[in-house]
Amino acid sequence: MTLKAVIFNVSGVLLKDSNAADQTTAMAAARKDAIRIELRLLFDFLRSRSVRPVIVTNHNWTFTDRQTGVVQPIEEGLTQLFGAHTLYVASRGDMPFKPLKDALDHVLAHENLQVEEAIVVGKSKEDFRAAINSGLLFLNATWDKQEVPYGFAFDTPLNVQRFIDLFALKEHPWFYRIDDPVRYMSLAPFSTMKEAYAEYSGAARNAAKRGSPERHFFLNTLVASLYFSGISKDIDYIAAVPGHAQGYGNRHMDDVLTLAGEVFRARYLPDLVVRHTTAASNRATRVSGEAPLPETQLNTIHLTSLPLFKAPKRYKNAVKLKGKTVLVFDDFTTRGYSFEAVRAYLAASGANAILVSWLKTINSDYTVLTMRESIRPFEPNTGFTSASYTCQSLPYHQHIVDTGAVPELLEAFRRFREYSRT
Repeated sequence: MTLKAVIFNVSGVLLKDSNAADQTTAMAAARKDAIRIELRLLFDFLRSRSVRPVIVTNHNWTFTDRQTGVVQPIEEGLTQLFGAHTLYVASRGDMPFKPLKDALDHVLAHENLQVEEAIVVGKSKEDFRAAINSGLLFLNATWDKQEVPYGFAFDTPLNVQRFIDLFALKEHPWFYRIDDPVRYMSLAPFSTMKEAYAEYSGAARNAAKRGSPERHFFLNTLVASLYFSGISKDIDYIAAVPGHAQGYGNRHMDDVLTLAGEVFRARYLPDLVVRHTTAASNRATRVSGEAPLPETQLNTIHLTSLPLFKAPKRYKNAVKLKGKTVLVFDDFTTRGYSFEAVRAYLAASGANAILVSWLKTINSDYTVLTMRESIRPFEPNTGFTSASYTCQSLPYHQHIVDTGAVPELLEAFRRFREYSRT
């Protein structure tokens, strides 16, 4: 899908929070003027890219000119400030009141929009609930103040524009994709040796292994690809493939995966997949001249029945995985042995898996595992051998779905660090 509309809430986003005693006050003077200039530029940018600005509010507003005292109705004031847009006011009967699910559903239907063709910019609990009730991606506008700790936080309209420009309007969501017999997707190929891929590949490795700021770039583009391709609506939980060392999660990635869970209303469970025994690193195994084996992964992980959902809070009853879909994240994958081990354990628990990595190692076929032996998913299994499973190799080049994803991601990465409207 392509972004066609951005739905703006009024209170605290376009104007200062309203209240009974003061419905005409805008944000504090100096900051207000700067923010309004940026907002106007954001609206101009959207129109220039054929994206419709839509404004929604529960209540009618009026605007009073501070110098002349002239009172303007809401349509005239908003048009004067931000240019052409579409306006819905619940108190006038234009739509149901937020945060009812029918509120933004009505706007989508009236604008002839699919969920994946729109996003919401808001700041209040009411805004957030209205967005998630309709399954819409929520951008948290914090330039007045931060009211809710959910969604992507943006402290200026310019940063909202950066997200839209670099991620929401991208035309190539996935470079590599398998839909059957597994669901696996990757943003781009990985190689630090090939010049065309080296810059972003090195940045992605630093982001995952050292927690560099570029991890937010890869989070943003991953979230955008999941949302605008419609995959995010299938997700119930998020889990990470643990590193080769004993433990769980990824300390450099836990914060962004938690954020992704908030954005998609799908809990990130950091210790759903646990490495109970340190495994040989696949990379180190290859460097030594040996081939990694799937049983190395199968024999060193298990699932947690009472996982953390917001540390230190842990489920008191066994998490219900049967019939649920878990988004399993890894920074890179080569042949998919780690992914396939996690998928096998999830399947044994009754769950489905969507496997997603930032990058896919070039010229490496993906290997699908089919278990010949049963798995006890919530306890260590240490006796698997090559006789415990069969392998199906999916040729690398047959699952490259969009070569345009590579130059697009590279250009977005270059612009991300020092973004400007020009």
